[in-house]
Amino acid sequence: MPDSREVICKSCENRNTAEWISALYDLMDDNVKGNAALVKKHSGDMLIKSGERCEAVYFLLKGTAKIYKELPDGILYEIASVRAPCLMGETEAITDEEFSRGTVCTESDDAQLIYMPKEVFLHWLHSSNKALFSITRLIIYKNFSQQNKDRAMLFSHGYQRLAYRLLSYYEDMGGRGKVCLNIPRERLSEDTGLNIRSISRALNRLEEQGLITRQGRLIVVDGEQADKMKLSVYSELNEQKRQL
Repeated sequence: MPDSREVICKSCENRNTAEWISALYDLMDDNVKGNAALVKKHSGDMLIKSGERCEAVYFLLKGTAKIYKELPDGILYEIASVRAPCLMGETEAITDEEFSRGTVCTESDDAQLIYMPKEVFLHWLHSSNKALFSITRLIIYKNFSQQNKDRAMLFSHGYQRLAYRLLSYYEDMGGRGKVCLNIPRERLSEDTGLNIRSISRALNRLEEQGLITRQGRLIVVDGEQADKMKLSVYSELNEQKRQL
């Protein structure tokens, strides 16, 4: 990775991502830096293919990527969408799985990533306790966040499920200030399991409660609305769990 810290940070989505990769860059020795590469990918480019050998770990610096599960009939089913900053392929590398469990493709046309061969990644963790601690903490946070999302979706119903998904989108976009979400109703339906009519009813309810603002097809959420939505969603989820 001949690129300097400045070049890498300029390739990042935002300041938060730049600080994230800069802290990891400080822990990389010359061997790691020399064998990693800053790469640019376009929408639909495949980074990891299900069933193929695990060859590398990716540090997503800019853009988004989709994670798919391959069904028995060969159809790819989208199970998640991730935004920078994010680490991908690290679980298979650390657990020494020979083959990948999912397919990962970049979603945006200007995605920027650091490509690091699996062997280099593992050598880095073996040779640096600080790197091992940092990556372990990232993995724990990533799994904990996903666990919370799965649990919330399990207990939520109707408009709660949509509200929780909108909060996830808001946080993916930086989680600060006003965010305009241009998300097709079909995508919201796929992500929540609600039909289009239920999505429309749920959006109306959220707007009536002042938790979102709609501008045509855009769904606008500001910081105050996000905080109120969190309080509303989690209060109702906790009440439902107590009743079980």
